[in-house]
Amino acid sequence: MSSNLEKYKKDLDKLVHNGTQLLHALLKEYRPEDYNEWSKSDINKLPDFKVEYQTWYSEALAVIEQLIPSRKNDFIKWYTTAQNRKNINYENYTIEDCLISLKIGTGRYVNPKSAVPKFIQQVAILKSAQQRFSSSLFD
Repeated sequence: MSSNLEKYKKDLDKLVHNGTQLLHALLKEYRPEDYNEWSKSDINKLPDFKVEYQTWYSEALAVIEQLIPSRKNDFIKWYTTAQNRKNINYENYTIEDCLISLKIGTGRYVNPKSAVPKFIQQVAILKSAQQRFSSSLFD
C-alpha cells in the first residue's frame, strides 16, 4: 500500500508541475514582458498551452473528483462557459474562451489574457489536493 501511495503522490506532483509549466506558457504568451529574464532554452521547454491544456485538465479533474470532490464544481467553473451567458466580460470569460482565442470589444476588452487568473485558480485547487496526502484533517 505504501508503494502505491508514493506512486500517487509522485504522479500528483508531476501533474502540479505540468500545471505550473502550462501557467508559465500561458503567461509567456499573453504577458511576455514577465519572461525577459528567462533564457531562450527555458522558454523553448514550455509546453503549448492550447495543445496540452485539455490533457492536463482531464487528468487534474479526475484527481480532484477522487481526492477533493467538494472542489470539483469550482474547478470546472473556471473552464466551462455558462450556457446562459448573454454578454461576455472579464468576470465570465473562461479558459474555454481562451482556447479558441475569443476576443470581445475594442480598447479595454476581454481576451485570452483574461483567462490567466482562472487558470491560476485551477492550479491552486490541484495543489490543494496534495495536502490530502499529508494532512491528518482529511482522515
